Amino acid sequence: MTAAIGKRELLARLHAGYDAFQQLIAPLSEAQMSAPGVQGAWSLRDVVAHFVAHEQFALHELAAARRGERYQHPISGSDAMNAAAVAEHSATPAGEVLHAWEASFRAVVAAVTALREDDFADGSALTAALGDTIDGALANNTYEHYAEHTPALLAWLAQQTGTRGA
Repeated sequence: MTAAIGKRELLARLHAGYDAFQQLIAPLSEAQMSAPGVQGAWSLRDVVAHFVAHEQFALHELAAARRGERYQHPISGSDAMNAAAVAEHSATPAGEVLHAWEASFRAVVAAVTALREDDFADGSALTAALGDTIDGALANNTYEHYAEHTPALLAWLAQQTGTRGA
């Protein structure tokens, strides 16, 4: 279990991670967003679809914990969940996937904003139901997840443009 942080700090981390990744991808065209090879065979559209799936998992997990329950994703295993997310959006234009990510991110922010400050305390009913701090439960599906994929994106961008370093 990670050390507890408060709502304000978690919101700051969420926004910083999202904004940093958005800044990297903002200048890219639809064709660039759809080109394979950003993360293995995945395009940037696939990576973003993957973000949406993980954020939705986090939202379901948080909602279940608020009810005092443990969330069980209908797809077992992260590889299967990732493959399903990419397959679901394989024919979706990149711009639509970006809009879906924005909506998903806003839902995460809204869910965190709706929490009480005492929900963040070690030993709260919510952290007990999550089996982790709120930040610990959300980070790997949100801002830490974006950062995890940033080196591959930077390397791909450097190959594409020759102007950005990894």
